[in-house]
Amino acid sequence: MQAQSPGLPATHAPLADVLELGNTVLQLESITQARLAAIGTAEIVELSDLLDAVAGRIKSAQGEILKTFTNRYAERARLQLLADGKDSGTTHVIDGELDISVEIGKTVAWDQTKLPAIWDRIAATGEDPRQYIEVKYSVSETKFKAWPDTLKQPFSAARTVTPGKPKFAVRRIGE
Repeated sequence: MQAQSPGLPATHAPLADVLELGNTVLQLESITQARLAAIGTAEIVELSDLLDAVAGRIKSAQGEILKTFTNRYAERARLQLLADGKDSGTTHVIDGELDISVEIGKTVAWDQTKLPAIWDRIAATGEDPRQYIEVKYSVSETKFKAWPDTLKQPFSAARTVTPGKPKFAVRRIGE
């Protein structure tokens, strides 16, 4: 017997045209470390492969939903924002009984070749350019590793290395 999600109807005809669910219900909530500890690695790998395949299908389906929403609402939202004198922001499109909130973000890029000259002009006036411009220093890890120890030494005090999370790749021997 399938557990029904709270708040969702058991059947919804338009969704039936899109979804072919079959008879298997994957209860993700029941996948816990304690339960996985009781099964073999080969079964965990099989489950991981299944979840990767399902995740790929979910990502693809979410992409199709995003394309559909974009086709239906993006242009109306863009025109509403332009009417308000904006080219980005959040607006609402009403579709029947639904209020579709549409957020059109923006990406800002600063010309990295022009900013140092602006920095110098601000500094020349006696003001502190750090009030206006953020500077981030970094060192290429590849280059750092290639340096001689005499060059590495003064930089080492400014370098912190934090281990990342482990990653695992499993393959069958002989494949």
